[in-house]
Amino acid sequence: MSIIVNNSSNNLLNNNNNSNNALITETITLELLTVPQIQQLIIDTLLNNMSLFSTLASTIDAADSGTLARILFELTYPKKTLALVNLMIENDFKQAENAGSTLRGNNATTRLMTLFARSASKSYLSTALKDILEELIREDLQLEVDPSKLAVPEKIEENQKKLIQVCQNILNSLTSFESVSKISREMRALGGLTAKYALIYCPSQKLALVGGLFMLRLVNPALATPNTYGIIPDSTVLNPGVRRTLILVSKILQALSNGIIFGNKEPFMKPFNEFLETNHEKMSNFLTEICVDPLTNEENESWIDLLTPSPAEFDATNLTIADFVALQRYFKLHKPHIMKTLKNQNVKKELLYRLFQELGAPLDNTTKVTGANRKSFLFIRISIAVLLIAFIITFLWNYYF
Repeated sequence: MSIIVNNSSNNLLNNNNNSNNALITETITLELLTVPQIQQLIIDTLLNNMSLFSTLASTIDAADSGTLARILFELTYPKKTLALVNLMIENDFKQAENAGSTLRGNNATTRLMTLFARSASKSYLSTALKDILEELIREDLQLEVDPSKLAVPEKIEENQKKLIQVCQNILNSLTSFESVSKISREMRALGGLTAKYALIYCPSQKLALVGGLFMLRLVNPALATPNTYGIIPDSTVLNPGVRRTLILVSKILQALSNGIIFGNKEPFMKPFNEFLETNHEKMSNFLTEICVDPLTNEENESWIDLLTPSPAEFDATNLTIADFVALQRYFKLHKPHIMKTLKNQNVKKELLYRLFQELGAPLDNTTKVTGANRKSFLFIRISIAVLLIAFIITFLWNYYF
């Protein structure tokens, strides 16, 4: 017996009242949670072969990559995410036409890495950025350096000097002993895995890729929206000028982590090249340090305990019905690629065939209910019909009599 419900389950009775819709949705949800056939089927498959999910991630459309990354994060965090990310990073490097550009765009892998980095770095971000950002906001530092956006061009040089000082203060805080001590081992592992595959596929880009992970996926988003990262209170209002300052800081620190300098494309940024050259070694040493496993010794491989946790460490309690329906659709739509990719790997084929056979065809905008649960659903529909008839009779009675 199974119930399969898609995102449109609450649209079954578009023309009925809200209370009836709520009743239908609640009943279907309860049935799915008590008899989660699709849910258990997917989890059983994941328990036995995580490469199935890494393969799916490598072929998923860009439009669906965010949803898939969130679902995989909810399902695997915190104990299994790194093991999955390890497979996904390796797949991305193997399939890349230009290994140096790997992990720079937005796909399922990088989105999952972003979610993991954010969750694993709350203490670090707060320690490194909280005081500096609060002072910057309190002093209302609006340090525009683009002449085309500045009403008073005479302030450019002054703003440049102040912006360099802000960048230096933030860099010093990010790399200080106190802050670095707050970087979780899980976050270090994410950097370590990036460095590991970069060394194999594009050694010259190792630090740039680690820097891309650290700055592009973690620090820069925290600078741009510190409220959402819990660094400053939600009630704090960032005026456009201060937000622009933080964007400029992010741009400069991103260039520093990439090991590049500003050119003719943005000539107003050239005055910051001296800052980039002065701090290049400082950033390189920092990026190298955060990729090292503090528990590694001659007997233990780096991150081994984080990459081989117990197979029972999955948690689907935060996933919704729509999430499992989305997974069902992704698996069915990308079945040919998944089967072709995994056919020569050490995969339990019977699990894959069972998965694709029992999931059925991709769902459309209808709700399908089968087995004994059909009776419950039919009873609800009859009850709603009776209520509608009673409502019509009452309306006609009041109208004519």
